[in-house]
Amino acid sequence: MNNKILISTLAERIQLSETNVKTLLKLASEIFQKNLSEGHTIGIQGFGTFETKSREERISFNPTTKKRMLMPPRVVAGFRASNLLKDKIKSIR
Repeated sequence: MNNKILISTLAERIQLSETNVKTLLKLASEIFQKNLSEGHTIGIQGFGTFETKSREERISFNPTTKKRMLMPPRVVAGFRASNLLKDKIKSIR
């Protein structure tokens, strides 16, 4: 599903215009970005949890150049699916 299909599906289901749904998704995205950049966790019941994780400094190997590189520590965004979502996905297979 791409963004256009998501917007049209939501607009149809909640009976709002696609412009309003696009604005709502943009605002939700901004809220997610702000909270994750501040280190907060965002939980959506029945869907999952968005959180930030710290990655340690590590040594990486480039197979093309055969060189080792030191990768600096960094913070990345992660998602952990809820048990309900995991069960729904398992039932599809």
